[in-house]
Amino acid sequence: MAGQDTLSTQGDSSLFDSPTAAILNSRKPRMVTPSDCWIKITIALTEEAVRKGFTVVSSLGMFTYDLVTFIAAQMGAPTIIVLDGLLPELLSSDKQAEFYEEFAGLFDPEKTLFVSPFSPDVKMPDRAARDFERDRWVVFLASRVLAGEIRSGGYMEKLSLAAINEGRRVQAFRPSVFDKSTAGNRTLLAAGAEEVTVADFPVKKVSYRPNMPQTRLVASNSPSLKPSFDLSEYLFHYTRGCYGPWPGQSRADYIRSLADGDNDAGHTGFDTLCRILCERLIRAGHRLVRGNVPVVSFSACPPTQLANIRKWNPALIRWTFEPYTVGIHRAALEEMGARPAIYGPETKFRELSEAERFRFQLHAPPKTDWSNEKEWRIAGDVDLSRLSPEDIIVVVSTEEEALSLHEKFGRAHFSVKACG
Repeated sequence: MAGQDTLSTQGDSSLFDSPTAAILNSRKPRMVTPSDCWIKITIALTEEAVRKGFTVVSSLGMFTYDLVTFIAAQMGAPTIIVLDGLLPELLSSDKQAEFYEEFAGLFDPEKTLFVSPFSPDVKMPDRAARDFERDRWVVFLASRVLAGEIRSGGYMEKLSLAAINEGRRVQAFRPSVFDKSTAGNRTLLAAGAEEVTVADFPVKKVSYRPNMPQTRLVASNSPSLKPSFDLSEYLFHYTRGCYGPWPGQSRADYIRSLADGDNDAGHTGFDTLCRILCERLIRAGHRLVRGNVPVVSFSACPPTQLANIRKWNPALIRWTFEPYTVGIHRAALEEMGARPAIYGPETKFRELSEAERFRFQLHAPPKTDWSNEKEWRIAGDVDLSRLSPEDIIVVVSTEEEALSLHEKFGRAHFSVKACG
């Protein structure tokens, strides 16, 4: 066994004596939307377990577990949280602060028992072994197992089958049609798990979000939905989908948005564009940029040339560019400090001054060559409110999306062009 057969605990150990339920799902893709079936099923199963008086056994750090933990806490249920690392009280003060900040709002400290199968006296196993130990203890500590969407051949299927063989009560969701994400459910049902359908545990529309004021942009007099532009005069910030919380958004608020079914909770490329327009801010970031200067990247390639620069990145499981962009007039951006990226070999970086190093992009063809992106960079956030409406265009993929932007924001301080 990669871990140990005893647990260290932090909190009210009397929760071990209560009836317990674990709501399980196999690992999901990084891009999650509120319409995903597993979201609805997980909410329904968790709410039903809480209503029946179970202490919920869950974890933190994976969205499948975070959702369960969040719903249980919002309903006031006691929770046993199995960690994939050390107890918070055994971490350094800095790591402990990071833990409580990352997961703030997902659990109620007064009603939570933390447990860990790991000890500071033993070398921590690798990620796969830690994941298995966490999942093993989540299932072991549950007197009832509720299976949401289980793939075939994975940890969750094996652990749920073991629970059935031990005589524990296992209930498995039966979809209208089995597919890859629910093939394990069919195995569990054939092995003796009780059948659960959506009708058994209907999802009730319960809001987990406090009332918040809505933000709208001030309307301007954009004369036309599809004005004519000389795209060569603009630089373009292409948006992409955001896996998990937005920059600056807490994990709890992200999970809440999924539970509430917020329209933008999927964090698609179009959602990212809407967020930029709502905040009137393009946030700078460090990713893939040398040094500690956060930057916003633009491209001189207009959307009409997107096919020439767009590639599928198998490592990140996403396209390098999506067809959503904020275009800003080149002269206005240059006045704000934007400059072309400096392409060159590693020796070029060392020649640059500290003030210019944020512009460096390694160029070592054929292995590394991003020059076709014609990148420009600007240090720091880009505040759209500093720009004239005539300097900003928004390009989307379809006419319907263009209309949607105007419905959402009014005739805002930008013009929209559909470029499908």
